[in-house]
Amino acid sequence: MRKYIISKARPDDITQIKRIEVECRLSPWTIGGYKAEQGHRDSIMLKAHVEEGPIVGFIVGRAPMAGAGEILNIGTALKFQRQGIGSMLIEHFCAICNERSVSAIWLEVRVTNQTAIDFYKSHQFIKKGVRPDFYSNPTEDADIMALVLR
Repeated sequence: MRKYIISKARPDDITQIKRIEVECRLSPWTIGGYKAEQGHRDSIMLKAHVEEGPIVGFIVGRAPMAGAGEILNIGTALKFQRQGIGSMLIEHFCAICNERSVSAIWLEVRVTNQTAIDFYKSHQFIKKGVRPDFYSNPTEDADIMALVLR
C-alpha cells in the first residue's frame, strides 16, 4: 500500500491542485482564486501526495479561531480515489479546526452528488438545509451539511 503524506499546500502546488479540480469536474476556481485563498489568514489548504511524488488530492477551507469553519473545495485525482485520501484530508482539516476551537464545519454539495453526500455522512456531517440554485453549469441546488465539533 502506498504511503500518502498530508501537508500544507504551497503556492507552487496550485497548478497541480487546479489539475485535480478540473479532472474531478469540481466547481471551477481560478489560479488567482487559489492564490488569494492561501493569503487569507483563516485559510487551510492541504495537499495529499505520494512521498517524493505528485499531489493526488487537496482540501481548501477556512477555520477562524473559535468560529465556524467551512470546506470550500476537496478533490482526489481519479486514479487515486477510494484509497482513503479524502478521509485523510478531512481528518487533518478537522484536527486543525479542533486546534482553533472551531465549533462546527459547514459545506455545500450538489444535491445530485450522492457519492460526495455519502462520503460526508460517513464523516458525521448532517444535512442542515438546501441552497436553491447554488451551483451553475448546470444550475442546481446544494445540500448544506455540517459537522458539529463542540
